[in-house]
Amino acid sequence: MRIAMALGALVLALGCGGLMGFGNEMGRGQASSGTPFSFSFTTNTDQPHQLWLDYELTSTGPFEVTGPLEAKVNGQSVGTWTLDLRPDQAPIVGETTQMSMNSMNSSVNGNYTASATVWLTEVPAQPQGTTVEISGTWTAGASTTVTRLEPIATD
Repeated sequence: MRIAMALGALVLALGCGGLMGFGNEMGRGQASSGTPFSFSFTTNTDQPHQLWLDYELTSTGPFEVTGPLEAKVNGQSVGTWTLDLRPDQAPIVGETTQMSMNSMNSSVNGNYTASATVWLTEVPAQPQGTTVEISGTWTAGASTTVTRLEPIATD
């Protein structure tokens, strides 16, 4: 029994992200409310890559961050999505998957604090070695203050 517990702890310590599907980070951007952002990454396989959002924010009501998200290869769009980050729903319009890691939410006297890494969507498969540009402009709702808003690409 002790060996099983020790192995379980080791697996969690060494690779919980991989077990949950996070994969290897290929690129990361930094967004702020109302300001366009972009970052690029180079694919390391010919399989689809994943987009995640690492965020931390405060709000005096239910939080809200919305706006477009696009992936381009050689200036041509390979995917467009709409971010609609709110409590208790999938963060991309049209997606039904709601997966998060390292999430923390609290509400005290109407003041809301939230942080998490949430899965956004999948970038369609591209040949290995392809440079993919991720861009968008996300806007926080009137009662939402963003501390961290970082889109992440993983394999």
